[in-house]
Amino acid sequence: MANWRSYPAYRRNITHVFVWGVLIMGSYGILQFLVLPEWDRFWLISTELTSHGNPEPLAVRVWSTMNSVEPFGTFMAAGLLVVLSASGALQIPAIIVGFLAFLLTAMRAAWLAWLIGLLAQAKSLKSSLQIRLLATFLVIALLLAPLTTMEPFSEMISERISTFSNLNKDGSVEARRNTYREIAGQAVTEVVGGGLGAASERVDRTDADSAIDSAILTMLLNLGWIGTSFYLSGLLLLVFAVFQGSEGNFDPFIAAAHAAVLSAMIRLPVNDPISGVSGVILWSFLGVSIAARMYYQQLHQMTRTKLNNNL
Repeated sequence: MANWRSYPAYRRNITHVFVWGVLIMGSYGILQFLVLPEWDRFWLISTELTSHGNPEPLAVRVWSTMNSVEPFGTFMAAGLLVVLSASGALQIPAIIVGFLAFLLTAMRAAWLAWLIGLLAQAKSLKSSLQIRLLATFLVIALLLAPLTTMEPFSEMISERISTFSNLNKDGSVEARRNTYREIAGQAVTEVVGGGLGAASERVDRTDADSAIDSAILTMLLNLGWIGTSFYLSGLLLLVFAVFQGSEGNFDPFIAAAHAAVLSAMIRLPVNDPISGVSGVILWSFLGVSIAARMYYQQLHQMTRTKLNNNL
């Protein structure tokens, strides 16, 4: 944001990095699922992340080069939105392997957040860019469909999709409910909070899957109602200000950036998209969105000044 005058260079560089990132991380994610290299198997056993599956090929939820499923799913949700707005020879290969790896995360919250982000991205673009985005998506869907319906990928993906119809019997949903039952009562009574890091002290450190997923609960435990009111209000005002701009109508990258911000924000109750690796996605795209708005405002002002001088 501080270097908004260099927005075109940032846009070009971020797009380039995300295309390569989605391609490389998606490819490794597929390899991880099929082979499960020994170092990944060792990591899964050592961390006791039982929610990530069994430490054997074809039985894990993909986390690729990240340390767990959530940050990888967050990165891919944003990355796929950015790559859809890109162009070039690597776009389609990156989206195919990236989306397949994204599905293999079996992270339903990220799936839904990505879908909502995609709809918002398409809605914000002008008609000609909407047609281009739709055409790209249809081509990729046709190429990707055979991969997702063949073994060994179909079992993992279809099994996870089927849980949408019966969430009451899903293990991860039940684990999250138990965490909410144990923590929510403490969180809502916090007025000033226990300070940064207080939320991590409320979980069972012997259980790797007992972390508090909700950013709302984390904020309440750390900051209390007073701090959360200021922090969350500031964040919502910032997001609202970003979405007031019209840059996304004619700049596909900013439409993708807005969609990435939206997909992160709607996961606040069930994930923590505001800190750690996931926070890098949210704050970076908020920053670049503000930079774009300042850049285009200056550009329009210069154009008007030039026209007035000519008249």
